[in-house]
Amino acid sequence: MLFTTTQFLLFLPIMLLLYFLIPVKMRRVTILAASIFFYANFGLTMLAVLLTVTLLSYGVGLSIEKRGSRAMLTCGVLASAGLLAFYKYAAFLSAVFGNAFGFSGEDFSLVMPVGISYFTFRIISYFADVYKGKCEAEKNFLNYAVYVTFFPMIISGPIERAERFLGQIKACESWNLWNSDRVYDGFVRVVFGFIQKLVIADRLSILVGTVYDDFAAKDGALLWIAMAAYYLQLYMDFAGYTNIALGAAKMMGFDLCENFRNPFLARNVKEYWSRWHISLSTWLRDYIYIPLGGNRGGTIRKYRNIMLTFLLSGLWHGNGWRYLLWGGAHGACQVIEYVVSSVAANLGCVKTIDFETGFWNLIRRIKTWIIVGILYIFFRIPSAREGLMYIRLMFTNVHAGALTGDTAELLGVTAPYLVVVTVLTVLVLFAEYQAETKSVTLGEGLRSMCLPVRFAILLVMILAVALFGAYGPGYDATDFIYFGF
Repeated sequence: MLFTTTQFLLFLPIMLLLYFLIPVKMRRVTILAASIFFYANFGLTMLAVLLTVTLLSYGVGLSIEKRGSRAMLTCGVLASAGLLAFYKYAAFLSAVFGNAFGFSGEDFSLVMPVGISYFTFRIISYFADVYKGKCEAEKNFLNYAVYVTFFPMIISGPIERAERFLGQIKACESWNLWNSDRVYDGFVRVVFGFIQKLVIADRLSILVGTVYDDFAAKDGALLWIAMAAYYLQLYMDFAGYTNIALGAAKMMGFDLCENFRNPFLARNVKEYWSRWHISLSTWLRDYIYIPLGGNRGGTIRKYRNIMLTFLLSGLWHGNGWRYLLWGGAHGACQVIEYVVSSVAANLGCVKTIDFETGFWNLIRRIKTWIIVGILYIFFRIPSAREGLMYIRLMFTNVHAGALTGDTAELLGVTAPYLVVVTVLTVLVLFAEYQAETKSVTLGEGLRSMCLPVRFAILLVMILAVALFGAYGPGYDATDFIYFGF
């Protein structure tokens, strides 16, 4: 079930009620049962795949620890990665090689299990950590099954590490039955996530669709606006999902890893990846980049490892040339940044400039924002060729006076729509900035205020979802974008 459905709004409080009322010794069983029920709503075939993978990977983990065998680790990783590749890339590869062998991509059209990219990466990191001795193989199947299937993170992460999360699972039966601060913080985060998803991301999708779906007929100025809107939509969509997931887990006492840290403040592409989808970027660093050699072996090998890592990141996101192009471009940008930084360090005139001042930081952030936003065009456009065409038109099809009329009408929306989305976006980004600079969560920040102010702010947040959320008769909530990855 999707987080934005009525089913989930009924499921979550019922699940929490049972969680708090049942004997503590049954908590893990309750979590597993709730996770299975949650995932079963996507289809029994998908559930069968998930449960089979959970059972087999549990056995592989025990074998890796018992034998200390690199061959067993390799088999486990290849089997897990092979299953992911089969579901994600069979159709793509058959389309590439189909003409030579007499079949088409439709012959391998498969329904990919929801969240397979995420639980597969969790399993692979578990295998690697057991082999390296970072964590012990989990002997209790119940604990391991909760780790793989935990419903808040099963469909779009974050990609938790076993060494961190299994400890919480084992300890959950010793936690206090009720912690009002914990539940309040989790609830605030869930509401905040709904604002990001329903009020901002899903309403931005209207504007984005209007332009992207007919971009060849639009002026370049509108293409720039739509590019920025899609970048913002993508962030609010994924960050919204993450906040709902982390908030739901928090109410049960679990602390999932943070997945975002104000990515719009990044001053270069490397820093961007330390702020965006953090659980994926650190996974790629620890299990791909470093095993390839990381920074060891000289500059050329370092650049090669960066490129290979981000090409894999592109493949993880989707099965098409546009994703490879997107991943390769992110890798190339980082290589270029390293080269430019190295050259600049040797230029005496550049050494006299303080690039850490407010002005230069602003310039660097705008530059990074434009680069990253342009590259995300390949997420929205169905082919690499059309994506390149979109970018070309952004720079060559701009006409003076294109926005002198009713800009909102040109974007397929209304002026009040633009005002609501803009104001709420500014408020959300400001709240996130404040949370980072003060090193507190939104819930902790509200709890530091007096009760009437705290209540009023939370009520406004709930009303914002109720009044401005994109739902109602005739509206079908769009899936979270990262479900497809």
